[in-house]
Amino acid sequence: MSATANQHRLPPTSPKSEPAGPREIDPVEYCPVSVGTRILADRWSLLIIRDLMLGTTRFNQLHRAIPGISRSVLVSKLRHLQHHELVTCVEDESGRTGYHLTEAGEAVRDVVMAIGQWTARWRFPAPTESERNSSLLLWRMYQGIDRAELPETRVTIEFRFDHGDPAYGWIVLESGSPSFCLEPPGFDPDLRVRGSVPDWLAVWHGHRSHVAAVASGDLTIDGPSDLVRRFWRWFPLSVFAPDLRARPAAAVRSDAG
Repeated sequence: MSATANQHRLPPTSPKSEPAGPREIDPVEYCPVSVGTRILADRWSLLIIRDLMLGTTRFNQLHRAIPGISRSVLVSKLRHLQHHELVTCVEDESGRTGYHLTEAGEAVRDVVMAIGQWTARWRFPAPTESERNSSLLLWRMYQGIDRAELPETRVTIEFRFDHGDPAYGWIVLESGSPSFCLEPPGFDPDLRVRGSVPDWLAVWHGHRSHVAAVASGDLTIDGPSDLVRRFWRWFPLSVFAPDLRARPAAAVRSDAG
């Protein structure tokens, strides 16, 4: 039931044990933008930092959360980020390895947010077929749970995704310890939520209001009325949804074209 899976440990490495000033890709010039691009502007590094920002700490969680990255590339990129002292690797009391942002890594938060805000406002069309991933959508909703709003008693929510693969998923809300599952958690659902992956993506990212989606019947939330009312307090929309709603007309035309 827990979102944590078996852990993968990198071979021992230390940024202090490698030559100073690595030049995996030489900067074009001695300029902060050029040097920063060498460190951060590959296909994967900012996505790894994004998920560490959202509270992901385990190797297998990172691998699941970043579509398309192989395990060997994830190993390599984590080493790269450790070498540049943006990420640190820590073992807990049980010997499990966790990855965490350093002070320098946390400072990249503004970069990640700026990229997301620019994209949401200027270049964020509707998802393609390959981007309609129900398990990843549910994982993002799980990551975004407002912990301050967690109920005092357990609430089990069953999600059914029309034409999705997987078609079902569950989030169990418990004070201090929510969990994400793709197999039945063993508790009867308190809420049953249904809709297509495109409709959920449109709502969660801000293309469409949840009020309109529910009113049209494209999304349904069934269960006790008090829990139904609290659903959107537990699952606030993407942090970039306000930027998507504030799009200039030129950006909307560009995405439509």
